[in-house]
Amino acid sequence: MALQDRYWYPLFAQSLIALSKKKVVVDIGTYARFYGMPPAIRAHFGDNYKAVGLADNTGLDYVASIYKLPFPDFYADGVMCLQVFEHLQEPFKAADELYRIMASGGEALITVPFMEPKHGQRSGGDFFRYTDEGLRYLFKKFSKIEITPQGGGFYYRLALFPRLFRMFDNKTGMKLIKRLDALTSYQTTRNWMVNLIK
Repeated sequence: MALQDRYWYPLFAQSLIALSKKKVVVDIGTYARFYGMPPAIRAHFGDNYKAVGLADNTGLDYVASIYKLPFPDFYADGVMCLQVFEHLQEPFKAADELYRIMASGGEALITVPFMEPKHGQRSGGDFFRYTDEGLRYLFKKFSKIEITPQGGGFYYRLALFPRLFRMFDNKTGMKLIKRLDALTSYQTTRNWMVNLIK
């Protein structure tokens, strides 16, 4: 089943498409340009997209640390940082750097895991998991913080068992999982999607 059919994906896709309309969009901490982004979403971006990562072997626009980005203050009116903050030893320093490069009124899309297995040891480590309260505190400088769960506790638990998950990995199965996750008011979630406005 395609990522696009996961029940939380439409809102995520809408957020990416909204960012694509910004004059300058910086994708921070990516492995490659448009890494993991479906072609249908990628098509919305143009020359306004800049990819920043640590390794220069993937056709990035910039090789830099998230702690010291090569941009002046107020440079970008759109920022995305997908599944990066759990790998950072100094997330507050990174949040400050994102805030610094964002233009006034700029928007950011951040995703981070909450219930996800340990990963990323080859790329520098796996240091943190975030609650919604922790994310509000981390990004407290921003004028607006909107946090949405991506896959609740039922979704996560089912994903731990790949054979069983495949049985539900279709539109009907995802509707059922969404209903079950809603019953718990998303008290647990696999990932958080954070929309920020400076």
